[in-house]
Amino acid sequence: TGMRVNRVILFRASPYEVRSGDVITLDGSGFSKSLNKVYFNGGNPITATSTNGIAMNVTAPALSEGEYRLSVSNVLGSSDNPNIPVSLKIANSPQPPPAIKNASIAGETVTLMGEGFTNSNNIVTTLGNTSASLSASGEVLTFRLAELSQYEQIKKSFLGRKYPIALWIYVQNEHGINKNPYKLNITL
Repeated sequence: TGMRVNRVILFRASPYEVRSGDVITLDGSGFSKSLNKVYFNGGNPITATSTNGIAMNVTAPALSEGEYRLSVSNVLGSSDNPNIPVSLKIANSPQPPPAIKNASIAGETVTLMGEGFTNSNNIVTTLGNTSASLSASGEVLTFRLAELSQYEQIKKSFLGRKYPIALWIYVQNEHGINKNPYKLNITL
């Protein structure tokens, strides 16, 4: 489903890992200026406000450690959509999500420099996603373009011609996903 006017949609909660009492930013649309209810696993509602209808900050309630699915409701309805699950993790020692600080490409190998990379990273890009987790040393993560699910199909559609494209990159692991994509200009 696409974005609809006058409908509550929740896209993301960041950071993914928090302690009870930490501030969480919710991104979406259709948020009310005054009467939003934010639910954690369908319960523990918190009243929240939004100044612009697309973002709001809430404080994580006192909950036991674990992952919680979030939803938002107001007079426009509820964001509870199984096709767009949004979760966060309450933890005593939350870890920051991965962050990409720099990227380079040599041949068809992309090297990401950053922090928070673990032994189970997934790459999400404009050329598709990796089908298997990639291991990293914490600050360096590499992958081949051929590992991306749509790479071969897109490359074939260029009929052997070279085209410059922007490769937008996210890294996702057990601690979350980088909030903003990293843009790497490449030629296919």
